[in-house]
Amino acid sequence: MHVVVALILSLFSMVGLWQPAQDAKPAASKPSDTKAVAGDTKSGESWGGTVSLPGGVSLDFTVVLAKGSGTISIPMQGAKDIPLSDVSVAPDRLTFVLKPAGAPEAAWAKFDVKLGADGTSGEGVLRQNGGEFPVKVSKITAGEAVAGDTWAGPITLPGGITLDFSVNLARTSGTISIPAQGAKDLPLTDVSSADGRLVFTLKPSGAPEVAWAKFDLKIGADGTSAEGVLRQNGGEFPVKVTRLAPGEAPKAHARPQEPTPPYPYKVEDVTFENKAAGITLAGTLVRPTSPGPHPAVVMITGSGPQDRDEALLGHRPFLVIADHLVRNGIAVLRYDDRGVGKSTGHFAEATSDDFATDAVAGVEYLMTRGEIDHAKVGVVGHSEGGLIAPIVASARKDVAFIVLLAGTGVPGTDVIVLQGKLINIAMGKSEADAEAEAQKSRKIMKMITDGAGDDTIRGEMLTITIDALKVDPSSANLPEGEMIKKAGQVVEQQFAQIGSRWFRRFLALDPRDYLKKVACPVLAINGSKDLQVPPSQNLGEIEKALKAGGNKDVTVKELPGLNHLFQHTMTGAPGEYATIEETFAPEALEIVTTWIKQRTALK
Repeated sequence: MHVVVALILSLFSMVGLWQPAQDAKPAASKPSDTKAVAGDTKSGESWGGTVSLPGGVSLDFTVVLAKGSGTISIPMQGAKDIPLSDVSVAPDRLTFVLKPAGAPEAAWAKFDVKLGADGTSGEGVLRQNGGEFPVKVSKITAGEAVAGDTWAGPITLPGGITLDFSVNLARTSGTISIPAQGAKDLPLTDVSSADGRLVFTLKPSGAPEVAWAKFDLKIGADGTSAEGVLRQNGGEFPVKVTRLAPGEAPKAHARPQEPTPPYPYKVEDVTFENKAAGITLAGTLVRPTSPGPHPAVVMITGSGPQDRDEALLGHRPFLVIADHLVRNGIAVLRYDDRGVGKSTGHFAEATSDDFATDAVAGVEYLMTRGEIDHAKVGVVGHSEGGLIAPIVASARKDVAFIVLLAGTGVPGTDVIVLQGKLINIAMGKSEADAEAEAQKSRKIMKMITDGAGDDTIRGEMLTITIDALKVDPSSANLPEGEMIKKAGQVVEQQFAQIGSRWFRRFLALDPRDYLKKVACPVLAINGSKDLQVPPSQNLGEIEKALKAGGNKDVTVKELPGLNHLFQHTMTGAPGEYATIEETFAPEALEIVTTWIKQRTALK
């Protein structure tokens, strides 16, 4: 199963706020043909300001002035160093104009600001499209964070995960981008660079305050780096960032296995119905260019809301697997989970059983396609998908084969307890401490599966959480009332997950009940360093259950040196996932492809 990353993100839709006309985009303007007024500007002067727009919206900006010219940056619109015209700074006045390329004069953004007696701040108006909007500015001091400043670095999260991000900050606003989560230019609030600190908050829409991501970083003496913490859900996570030079892009990990167009096969966006659930699944079907009919697979993602590529921490494993299979003559259907991407439905309300019906709908869809060999349609599932695949195959006898990539062979309670213990050891905890935490987890899981009341479970969780806070240096000295309050917030946030229908079903679901009913050929593979679905716990149980049901075509392999994502790894810890360039080991791709070709008589 996939690690749940701490940051909970909310996507916002932003319009170009400089203009009332919503289709105008001044941030994309080009240098104007109008000559700037020469005169009394000082090279390198920076002014930070705010425009008050209709509806109570405030928009931060920075202008940087050279002699007779300048630029403007507007972080909330992704605009950086856009050229200005008609720039002038007199002792008592600041004026400049933003002229979007090809726009009529009425759409030009004309700033006119009267400076105060000390010449370091002022108020005025922005005139545009017949309207006037209040503007306030102040001169930016040396070393102060300004609009257009970009800071980038990692957050260290539980499980040793490092999550790279970048922020573009103005004085009181900014944006954050987190490539591994597909998040770009999400608005920030409570932004400040005062007193040598960078402070900003990401507030997920509708989330309680405990779920807000609050950053507090101290800027180093040289002004080019900062360190501090992210506080969220009662935890504190280390953060380090550096200020990027003008034009410098945030670091990005290479993903050499990801295919790029043009592709030597057909790519088709498709939709299909899960009629019983009343939802539409959206996905991508890739198939060879030859007429066919071709063998095909439906791919099922792991736990958590996943898109059709199973995008995770900057990797897109299903894209890589699909590319390799189709180049070898096997068509592939991969789709967004219900409620994710372009698929309809509600992810949070579903269980593994519901996701199985989505996969069945995918199989049924492939059976309608003339290019597909209907007798050779199989299912490939990763992690929770490897749990769901036997459910599908036990219900649909026309499924020709299944492939379990790090699938589970024991109930979810056993998987989660051992997973937590192994990850804690990989992070440096002693065997004894890791075992003690594992037993606490098992106690909570057993209470859930035994049907204990929610209040009883919360009470036990609160006791465990308070005990943990008492030995945590960051919280050990909190007053009793504050500690109890903090523990309560943590428990409520955690209970929202473990109290869900999905979690309760996963804890009790025993995959062996379904594996015994699977009659088609099965390939089950795991990496030897998989800490999330340990092969020592699961592979043997998968094999025993299949054979106990009379299955005669069972192939089980443990692949040396690979982690839960089938990457070559040092320790298998989830913290390595994002930093490893490899998405899916070539030997694992070959094993899966060769096995399917043998079972479908594909040469």
